Amino acid sequence: MKFIVTGTGRCGTKYTAKYLQDLGLVGGHESIFSVGFDPLWLKDPDHKYAKSDFEVSWMAVPHLRLLRKPVVHLVRDPVKVWQSMERIGLFTTDNHGPYRDAAVDVSGQTNSEDFIIWWQDEIEKSPWFRARWRVEDLESPIISTRTNTRPAHGDYEERPIPEKIIRRAAEYGYYQSVGINVD
Repeated sequence: MKFIVTGTGRCGTKYTAKYLQDLGLVGGHESIFSVGFDPLWLKDPDHKYAKSDFEVSWMAVPHLRLLRKPVVHLVRDPVKVWQSMERIGLFTTDNHGPYRDAAVDVSGQTNSEDFIIWWQDEIEKSPWFRARWRVEDLESPIISTRTNTRPAHGDYEERPIPEKIIRRAAEYGYYQSVGINVD
């Protein structure tokens, strides 16, 4: 594998994998780093890991130091990521058990806003971190931007956007046009 693209989940990983495949690169979305990943795969020269150009997966974050490959941090507007996590109940329902458990086991965070900030910070602290891509800047006439849309869970109640999420969005260049700055 030549490089890894990772983010928080709900940030456009599926779209980005399709985008890179459209460019002729070989790789997948959560095809290696997913629930049940075995780190021994990284040492197997015959594993699909060794033969791909890339992998796009939010679940790669705990393994970034083992990879020794360039890391691209994929971001989507953190407000939209937070709203999506809240809407599907990632941390408040059992609908996403193994994925939520994987996130909590690694990060220790038990709510969407703290998880997003912690996860993004971990990516950019990696010695292999090389670039940040905003998914909104990856335009494809072929791929739908709604590749992984999910409905709200039954108990979903909208709540105010946490200040730390708004601040992070501004750090990543979102919302300057409406006067939110991080100075």
